[in-house]
Amino acid sequence: MRRSPSTTAIVTAKRPAALFFASRRLNRASAPITNMIAVLMSLWLPIGMASAVDIDNEFDGSGGAAFQHNQAAAQLTGYQMPSDQLAAVVSQPKTARVLVSPDNQWLLLATPQGAPSVTELARPLLKLAGAEIDAERALPGRLSLYDDMRLMSTDGTRQLQLPGLAALMPITAPKFSPDGKQLALVSLARERAVLHFIDLSLGTIRAQPNLKPNFSLGVDYVWLPDSSAVVLPLTAGSHSDAGISITPAIKQSQPGQAAKRTHTNLLKNAADKARFAAQIRTQLAQVSPLGEVSHIGAPGAIVDASPSPDGRFLLITELREPFSLRVPYRGFAKTFSVIDLGSGDIRYQLQSRSSENEGDDDEHPAPNPRLLHWQGEANLVWAQSEPGSKTDKQSKDPKDSNTGWRDNIWQLPPPFSAQPTLVGNTPWPIRSLQWRDDDKLLITQYRRSKQQIRRSLLTPATAKAPFTLQDWYQISSRDTYRDPGTLHSHWQAGKHVLTTQNGALLHYGLGYSDSGMRPFLKQTRVGEDSSLLWQSEADAFEQVEEVISLAPLTLLIRHETPNSPPALYWTRPASGERRFLTELGKRQPWLEGVSREQLLFERADGQRLSGTLYLPAGYRPEQGSLPVLIWAYPREFRDNSVAGQLSFNPLAYPTVSASSARAMLASGIAVFDRVSMPIIGEGKALPNDSFIQQLTANAEAAVQVLKARGISDGSQIVIGGHSYGAFMVANLLAHTDLFAAGIARSGAYNRSLTPFGFQNERRSYWQAQSLYQAMSPFNVADKINEPLLLIHGEADTNSGTYPMQSTRLFDAVSTLGGNVRLVTLPFEGHSYRAKESLQHLLWEQEQLIRSVSKKSASHTEKTANNQQNDNINH
Repeated sequence: MRRSPSTTAIVTAKRPAALFFASRRLNRASAPITNMIAVLMSLWLPIGMASAVDIDNEFDGSGGAAFQHNQAAAQLTGYQMPSDQLAAVVSQPKTARVLVSPDNQWLLLATPQGAPSVTELARPLLKLAGAEIDAERALPGRLSLYDDMRLMSTDGTRQLQLPGLAALMPITAPKFSPDGKQLALVSLARERAVLHFIDLSLGTIRAQPNLKPNFSLGVDYVWLPDSSAVVLPLTAGSHSDAGISITPAIKQSQPGQAAKRTHTNLLKNAADKARFAAQIRTQLAQVSPLGEVSHIGAPGAIVDASPSPDGRFLLITELREPFSLRVPYRGFAKTFSVIDLGSGDIRYQLQSRSSENEGDDDEHPAPNPRLLHWQGEANLVWAQSEPGSKTDKQSKDPKDSNTGWRDNIWQLPPPFSAQPTLVGNTPWPIRSLQWRDDDKLLITQYRRSKQQIRRSLLTPATAKAPFTLQDWYQISSRDTYRDPGTLHSHWQAGKHVLTTQNGALLHYGLGYSDSGMRPFLKQTRVGEDSSLLWQSEADAFEQVEEVISLAPLTLLIRHETPNSPPALYWTRPASGERRFLTELGKRQPWLEGVSREQLLFERADGQRLSGTLYLPAGYRPEQGSLPVLIWAYPREFRDNSVAGQLSFNPLAYPTVSASSARAMLASGIAVFDRVSMPIIGEGKALPNDSFIQQLTANAEAAVQVLKARGISDGSQIVIGGHSYGAFMVANLLAHTDLFAAGIARSGAYNRSLTPFGFQNERRSYWQAQSLYQAMSPFNVADKINEPLLLIHGEADTNSGTYPMQSTRLFDAVSTLGGNVRLVTLPFEGHSYRAKESLQHLLWEQEQLIRSVSKKSASHTEKTANNQQNDNINH
């Protein structure tokens, strides 16, 4: 259907279900399942649902450049294929991930699976309690899969050849035993989860095909500390026990009901509760590598199990009914039980109540036990907040003023019959607890409202002295320059503990700074300055993958340069010994010709901004202006100095994913990526109080720097973003005329549909109604007069970004005379995974940007001709 320039472009309802799988590009081998899914979709897809097949030959509006689709391509239905260069980005090989055995002897290299076919995503899913479950296979709806795996010694001298390993692919959740002599993994080669054990000394693989694991809420199993067996959940009972019931969905308000953010796929009625309970009901069992199976405790809605370091007890977390209709399953009431693995008896229990009536207040968590874990041989430890009196001051430091509240740390040793003892307490909410190998405790505290993280070292009390709390550091949660990085840990007496050397912690990070990134390994004693043990050279980008030994210091290093992809090296810094182990990634020659440069600039108020400019391979300045895609994501800051920090890394090998903005470089389009969009609120001012003004100032500065560099004349700049970045795009198109078009993916555009907060905004709609209205681009949809491409996954379960958000914005802009296109990708969530979806995504983006470029070129030529005619007439 061809539309005149004055008409509104809409996505038409042309029986999307019937056309959806009509693309001739789907693999013929999948034709039977494809045809079946197409028939099923025709039954359930609502009439008028926007989909990837609703393609008009051309549509334009009065507000700018048209989406000029190729006439031949526009006649096709179904998924579209981008240019060959962009299609190659989708099929590029993945970089291998590294896993080191606890004894530091073995190295597992696992290559992530490439983009799956959409037929994989089309599997029917049970969507209940905020979870997506492949009920037939008792697996999560989304899995991290690997389609290749290699084993070698960490010094590179041995390769382990395993006959039959390839037949297990794809696999998930590989886990070394604590002694490092065995490897467990879950294979999906048989279209169901099958547990396998690999004996690393014998090089043998043993399957456990008769087990029926139930990994509905996550592929989660754990080795016993003595490496004799794993503990995993088995299916208990029939998942069809609940049956099907058609009943009204009824909710009743409760006194004191707390505000909760929006969530999808919640339980709706008693039938949903019964179906969910039947699906997740499991029986814990010990399974040895020889196939010996013994059950542990009684069946239940078990979501986690953790053995004590001495192997005598098991800490089990179980969901407790009645299940809530207001929160996902992670917020359900829970029972924590300590079970004696010898007798099966329950030795101790704690309970937490449902979060449905608890506010989302990070400053004052609900008084529920949390962060439960083991310490020593079998001491149970947990954190729990406690309301205090209004006169109770936890510290004389005014920075700590959090009157009337504190976080306590409790400990209970076996036989768990006494009262728990107080280990210590903190004035801020505790985010994590990490024990050192000297039995001191490293505590991470976090205040979200202030964006502050504090790490402190707690020395437990003794008979002669109370506990002491010594601060290590306090920084902004967004401060990358002072981030100490990853703390090195090791396996000790059945548990992971932080490694110390003469009382000092070892930690390694990326080393962000104004001059670039220089990864490091440091040693720090709390209260003293750090000492540098190793740092990446200035002519390459190297980072620590693993510390293999402290004496002599031996590291596994990931090495890369702009012209050499990531590779793994074994090295001893003191002696200079260095050994190549293996490649982790493959070369992408077309990317090596791409130029990249960090641009530093300022917005009107002097705030420092930055972004990385990528220019296509072969581009020369004399070629003039290029189409440019700006990609950004707004972030809130409480400190303007932190907002100006840089993240440029010119020494790394360039990498591109199909969903990244940089993929468009393959099509000859310039990309201004990771452009700063800080929204700053200092003192009593909150960041969002001036959201539109700061967003506009950031965008104006970004456009101006591109013009000043001669990269663009301003007529071919497209603004793009994902999620909150998509929200940014719609706002910039509505409030400015800086951009020729916009690409908004998986966004939220009407803030009244997220009434209990969004991002870091903690105020509700009723507390800041004018703010919610002012920040919603939906309210100014009539001002969006540039072409806008909206893309959304139809199965988006992310809180707040319902697909309806894009549908409603499309309806508004199109009805008000704007130029908008909506593409809804079937079976996709908040991010996009299927090969066909990614290919079509790139095609849509390429078509839009090319149309802007053609429009600009046509306008420039027309202007030049008019000028020439004026000169002649003159």
